[in-house]
Amino acid sequence: MKHYSNALIALAIAGSVGLAGCNSLSQMTKMAKQQDLKVDPNPLELHGGVVSFKMSAKLPVKMLKKNTEYELKVFFVNDGAKEGQETFKKEVGAITFVSNDYLPQSNKEEPRIEKAMSFDYEEQFERGELAVKGFARSTKKSKEKSTVQMPIAKGVITTSTLIKDILDEPYGLGNEGEGTFAVLDHGYGKEEVKQVYVDFNFEQGSAKLRSAEVRDKGAAIDAFVASKMLVGKDGKSTVNIKGSHSPEGRETINRNLADQRAAVMKQYYLDQMKKYNYAKEELAKVNFDITTQTLDETLPEFFSLLDANTTLTAEQKKEIKNIMQGKEGFVEREKSLQSKPYYKVLMDEVYPKLRYARTDVLQGPKQKTDAEIASLARQIAKGEKSTQELTEAELLYAASMTPDMEEKVAIYGAAIKKNDSYVAHNNLAAVQLEMALKETDKAKREKLVSDAITHLEIAKNRKETAEVNYNLGLAYAMKGDKGKGEQAINRAIEIGSDNPATLRKLNGAKGIMLMKQAKSYDDKKYVEAEQAFAAAGNGHKVLFNKALAQLLHRDYDKAMVSFDAAINSAPNDGLSYYGKAITAARKGNAAEMLKALKKAIELNGDLRARAAKDLEFINYFNSTEFQDAIR
Repeated sequence: MKHYSNALIALAIAGSVGLAGCNSLSQMTKMAKQQDLKVDPNPLELHGGVVSFKMSAKLPVKMLKKNTEYELKVFFVNDGAKEGQETFKKEVGAITFVSNDYLPQSNKEEPRIEKAMSFDYEEQFERGELAVKGFARSTKKSKEKSTVQMPIAKGVITTSTLIKDILDEPYGLGNEGEGTFAVLDHGYGKEEVKQVYVDFNFEQGSAKLRSAEVRDKGAAIDAFVASKMLVGKDGKSTVNIKGSHSPEGRETINRNLADQRAAVMKQYYLDQMKKYNYAKEELAKVNFDITTQTLDETLPEFFSLLDANTTLTAEQKKEIKNIMQGKEGFVEREKSLQSKPYYKVLMDEVYPKLRYARTDVLQGPKQKTDAEIASLARQIAKGEKSTQELTEAELLYAASMTPDMEEKVAIYGAAIKKNDSYVAHNNLAAVQLEMALKETDKAKREKLVSDAITHLEIAKNRKETAEVNYNLGLAYAMKGDKGKGEQAINRAIEIGSDNPATLRKLNGAKGIMLMKQAKSYDDKKYVEAEQAFAAAGNGHKVLFNKALAQLLHRDYDKAMVSFDAAINSAPNDGLSYYGKAITAARKGNAAEMLKALKKAIELNGDLRARAAKDLEFINYFNSTEFQDAIR
């Protein structure tokens, strides 16, 4: 019988344990072939400069052994690269299963982990793949076994980079009927407009207009109707008419008189509108709002007239008020006054002022004709007339009327000399930027942009508005500084505006910024962007970006409709057809995809090379029809 030393026995035991440990790790790496790995989205997608995805890993039952862990390291490598021969290899993240967290359940149930991961995008990553490598380790010994590195997802789809930015040429949104840049309101026609009340008074018990009243008071209404201020440019207008009566007599008689007097006033308006040849559509814009007073409703005005009367004494006025505030019916209270010695004063001096039909009209300053304003503005710009000949609002209005860009610059310059306002500086800059877009000489173009930025900075110092910042954003982009441009645009969005045209521009810009901020296909910012574009007008960039937001958010049916709208707005834009082709590919509609893709390449040959490697079409790469389409 052989005898072994204690040391030798201990060594033998350690060796057997170590062998068992190695066997456990080997079994784990062998069973790892049955692991279930999923990536969403697959292929990977770029959103907001980041590639974000969710990875889930499910291990086979009994794979995890006691005192072990299994780690899945995730890498992004160049497409088709063999381990150790990668052109680039970026470690993205890891999923780790620690056996003691899952045992003994993992002997009956498959352990599962889902984890969100992301990495910053680089241009070289466009054609790459997500790969994993498994590591089985002992948690008590520094021993490790690994699996082979294997690909689990393709990447990267870069459709989000197709955004049509307002900071890229052609600049702005391209809304029909609106300029590229934000112009502040000239304010002309809005000065000194005031509301004036005109009362037509009537004889006792009568609703007939007296000729003296028409002669003395009708002129204000005639002028108002003749000026067409009654049918302003902003839609329907309302003529307010109030019919009233004096307190004496029965309620029904007085109420009828109030109605009749208001009706007479309305007819007077209609007669004047007919006299000044109002067209049918102009008549339709005018709404009459007629109100009449009950006897009790006349009391506040009656008391006011009573207080203003100089014939009645303070005691008499007090007595009248006490009677009229009594508990009896109105008619009975008024009859009590008829027995008073001062009743004739009421009948002669107070009651007549309550027998009226009242209307309100708008009266503005006497205005020059457009031709007069334009002529004076030209002369002022040339130095032939003083700036005192026109108000600043008239100068700004004159500049807005002329189509001649040089003349606009000269008139805005005159407005700056007059008042040096932020409005004049902003609007002059907007014209200079428009001129820069059309200028072919590089030096002249740069000078125009530089001058515009100077005026905009002055305007910003005078008063910071959304319009000024919006224009600054585009100006900096035209200068080549998109970083500053984006800061200014974001500031414009933050400030906001109540000008409808500016608001559309801001909503368009907001939609684009939200799309740039979205980090995944299910990011709610895409929905917010779509909502912003819905209030941004009908420009091609608006329609295209709205469709793109829907596509990126996987609302494919809406995206198809929106890309068709973008195509209708710009039939020669190949990128709109390309977006439609991508949408059709995602929907699995090969025929529609091929049709749109062929048209896209026909209109824009540069899209041929993009389509050839675009993973949006990965399911069609081996199709003869697809290869024919991109030849």
